[in-house]
Amino acid sequence: MLLRLRQILITLALVVAALDLFFSNFHYSPFFPCPPFDPRYEITHLPPKEKLNNILSQKFTYLGSGHQCSAYLSEDGQYVLKLAQHLHFRWPSVAKKLPLPRFLNERRQKIMAKQQRQLSVFFLSAKRGFENLKDECGLIYVHLNPSDDLHISLRVRDYFFRPFTIDLDRHVFIVQKKMQPITNALEEYQRNRDTDQIRSLIGHLVQNIANTMRKGLIDTDRSHFKNYGVLGNTVACFDIGNIMEDPKLLNPDYFAAALQKSLQKTRRWIAKDFPDELVFFEQILSEETLNCNQ
Repeated sequence: MLLRLRQILITLALVVAALDLFFSNFHYSPFFPCPPFDPRYEITHLPPKEKLNNILSQKFTYLGSGHQCSAYLSEDGQYVLKLAQHLHFRWPSVAKKLPLPRFLNERRQKIMAKQQRQLSVFFLSAKRGFENLKDECGLIYVHLNPSDDLHISLRVRDYFFRPFTIDLDRHVFIVQKKMQPITNALEEYQRNRDTDQIRSLIGHLVQNIANTMRKGLIDTDRSHFKNYGVLGNTVACFDIGNIMEDPKLLNPDYFAAALQKSLQKTRRWIAKDFPDELVFFEQILSEETLNCNQ
């Protein structure tokens, strides 16, 4: 029964996606527009528009896609523009109105409700990142609510090399400094047998995660060490989609236990790929745990 229901839903999704594409005159954009203004997502202390204009006056080329956003690299290689994707947050408009049997309609309502929750989680996470972890995440700009003062239209191509002109006043986007994934950097230093650089990155990684948690925030991604990259001489988090509030982290005892738990996968990763540095990792983790009151 469940398999049959799944087949029906997949077929239905394909049909409604095709209908949605047809009724939009084939001008379907994969990028998620800003929903109506919501004060919960309004961000304070944004940088001057001139700085954003200077960055976005460059050409941007497709870099890759994640679960929530498509990423584009600036011409000078210094910045990444992330555009939220429709597929993660949007139920096709035709599918919302399509008459369905009761059991399928109930399933549709659950999917739509889940998408709304995902949207709220992503927006609030991005806001927390910008307002509290700008340096820890290399953030330049976060745009969640519709605006009328940017006056920036950007031409980009998606994964299939289709061209789109994006009115950034009307779309959800994030601008970050470009980072090299920490996993790639560590593998490179390992090949060069550069122990000092390996330990430096491991130390900065643990410190960044600890500093985030000291602010009552935590990255709930189970493999969040993969979300970090090298930025200059330090480490920063390039995925800001799972930053949650946890006021209990301000309690030293809770913080110490939570930090240990948060870094369990990181510990296993280091033990597997960099076993010679496991003792150093434990030393840094112990120091950060003892410094939880700072």
